[in-house]
Amino acid sequence: MTDKTTQKILWLSLGENCLPDDILKRHGVKSFSTPYSSGRTNIDYALTLEKNNYSDLLNIENLIVGDAWGAKVVRSRCIIDADDIFDPSCSKGFEFTHHNPIESIKDRESLLRKITRLQSVRGTKNILFLYHHRYTSKSDLKKLREKIKNFRGYYTNELVKCYVGFFYQEEINDKSERKLEFHITDKTMMEFIFHTEHRWEGDDESIFWAKNDDDLIKEMLDSLNKHIHSN
Repeated sequence: MTDKTTQKILWLSLGENCLPDDILKRHGVKSFSTPYSSGRTNIDYALTLEKNNYSDLLNIENLIVGDAWGAKVVRSRCIIDADDIFDPSCSKGFEFTHHNPIESIKDRESLLRKITRLQSVRGTKNILFLYHHRYTSKSDLKKLREKIKNFRGYYTNELVKCYVGFFYQEEINDKSERKLEFHITDKTMMEFIFHTEHRWEGDDESIFWAKNDDDLIKEMLDSLNKHIHSN
């Protein structure tokens, strides 16, 4: 998908898990890694971190070791408050799923670089954030849209724009219903609903990373690219 138009804007991950970063990377449009690229989090955490300039995220006093499906993970509890509209796996504190900032200086320095780099482009570059919401029975799309709108405010001014591609799944029972549906919420946000047979989770790597639905993902990325370069 990489072409001259995609290079005019930074394509970055906003979570809630590692999937957006993997999608951007394998489709050749990832600009760089963010603090959200390889962890579990949610938009409420992102809003708090932007407000506080990420000041306490890596404070050693806030870091604890927890469990994620039998694996040891480090979480920061500098922020634990979030609306009850997220999957439980994404609301136990900011999770460094693939880093250990307690025991590894290298991991800690890597995370600090990610934070610094993201802050350096805030308000200075046109950005598209890709945000994957793990849809649950508690999901509140109206609230999520408003939160995303508030987040964009930190990266938008009279000189630059911040776009968000917001996507989630709705499971289907009949393969004939498989499709990608999308709405243009406003000029800088597009909302995508993946009507798919399998939830992106489990032990099957193809399903876990949504590679089985890569045709629909490519359709989403192409739609985003077309939209942001028509505005």
